[in-house]
Amino acid sequence: GNFTSCTTTPLCEASGSGTCYYINTDTGNNANSCSFASPCFTLTKFLGSGVPSPPVGSISLNPGDVVYIMGTNAVTGTYVHGGQTFAFYNEGSGTASDYKHIYQYPGATARIESTVVNGSAIYLQDPARFWKFRGLRLTNNYGSGPLIRTGGVNDLKITNTYVYNSSGSGVGNHFGIYVNLGGAGSVYNVEVSRNFIKNYRWNGGGASEDNTGGILVINKADRPESGIYIERNVIWDDGTAGQDPAWCIRKKHGAEVSANVSTGIKVRNNYCIGTHGFVQNNGSYMLIENN
Repeated sequence: GNFTSCTTTPLCEASGSGTCYYINTDTGNNANSCSFASPCFTLTKFLGSGVPSPPVGSISLNPGDVVYIMGTNAVTGTYVHGGQTFAFYNEGSGTASDYKHIYQYPGATARIESTVVNGSAIYLQDPARFWKFRGLRLTNNYGSGPLIRTGGVNDLKITNTYVYNSSGSGVGNHFGIYVNLGGAGSVYNVEVSRNFIKNYRWNGGGASEDNTGGILVINKADRPESGIYIERNVIWDDGTAGQDPAWCIRKKHGAEVSANVSTGIKVRNNYCIGTHGFVQNNGSYMLIENN
């Protein structure tokens, strides 16, 4: 036959009754409808009911919703909570069948930046659960602080992100991806997989690089955890920029958990290049293999 025309529709992976929203760091405007044809500009547009004091005009994300990041420039806009600054902060939840999602749109090179020491690019806090982050690009431009941080969040997937050219100090916990298993109850069903963390370094601040690196898992609560998967990540330091390499993957505060409490943490098939490797601060019933 003869080819006459081609039609396309924007990518939309919303589930259930969810909606797809779009931001474009080049052409967006928060006065727009946040559709593909009329994108918004910042992630703070989507804080809504997920934060204690939502910005005027912000949208509340519902279960099944997806926010796609498009464009080539940095994601701008910040939200301040508890004296800390974030590009995106949330305490809201999806459901077991319909997660909430923040995805990079295919082909987009937009990046989420953490521009202050006291904060992070993305922060989810208990009681948040049922979230997925995929394909995001994040950096603090060799500043200081974590890029993705969660506190006591169940049912979480962080996959295929690219964290690059960042650093942190030995004061606090500064990592590319920082998963704190503290919260109101047991933490379970957390996946951090297939992420690429390039050049997350210690910037010389604090006593040492012990609290700085690629991926950090903290479980300091005396209760069981299960289904915590740290798998198939690549953490690489190429030795440039004159800053010290830090830990590849680190687990902390295991000594504060009783010996008979299962952590259910699996660290396997990760690849570390030019970093300090993996360090474990005690832990019960952990699986560490093929790294």
